[in-house]
Amino acid sequence: MKTIIYTIPFALLVTGCAGLTDKQISRFDTMSCSQLAVALDYEERGQNEAEKSGFYNSLTSLGSKGDARFNADVAASDDDFDADNHRAARKYINERQDFLRC
Repeated sequence: MKTIIYTIPFALLVTGCAGLTDKQISRFDTMSCSQLAVALDYEERGQNEAEKSGFYNSLTSLGSKGDARFNADVAASDDDFDADNHRAARKYINERQDFLRC
């Protein structure tokens, strides 16, 4: 029960914060079509890895107890946040490619 009490507020906090920073946006805005294609591939691989890692951490938390379970839950939440950031970057890159007609 203790794990659920700590994990739920953390997950809600983390889930609401996914998005791109101004620095990331300005970096993407200066890229050419070929650079955007490479960045899109990088973000896709990053999203897939974060989702996979989050899945494994979720499975680990199911078989763990105490602090190990809490740590696995936090790691899974962190992976979900990372995947959301990659997803947001992919969306922005796709929009930028459409704008540039790449």
